[in-house]
Amino acid sequence: DEIEEGLSSFAPSGGRSQLETLNSGVKVLCDFYNANPASMRAAFKVLKASATGSSVMWLCLADMKELGEQEESLHRELAADIEALGSNLRVLLYGDKMKWLSDQIRKDAPKISVKEFGSQELMADELRKQLKPQDVVLLKGSRSMRMEKVWEHIKGQ
Repeated sequence: DEIEEGLSSFAPSGGRSQLETLNSGVKVLCDFYNANPASMRAAFKVLKASATGSSVMWLCLADMKELGEQEESLHRELAADIEALGSNLRVLLYGDKMKWLSDQIRKDAPKISVKEFGSQELMADELRKQLKPQDVVLLKGSRSMRMEKVWEHIKGQ
């Protein structure tokens, strides 16, 4: 009985693969608790599955931390996964390490729209101006990148 009661009241900690919906109908995958290459790729798959034919997929990504000596290559390697998502996407990046990903996307897939931002607030402002009701958004980055700030800025929309 105690176990059943505990499970019925369980709520996962915020920012771990939570699919939210804005008042406008935009779906937002809040997965900003942490990030590594494997969790990024998994989140891309969830985002793609949440999209419809008319959806623009917004990848709002921040640095992956604590990756060691391979951090540059691990950031750059995500470009191939992003390119595989298709053409109906926009990539918004925040953080010094995401400059590697930006550079790689521009080299490998120049038709994909990529923008870099100096803060979460500036990224959120761009989203607020551009989002349409059928769009889907991924918010993802290492915990220290505070991507929940983007969610706080857009969730009133």
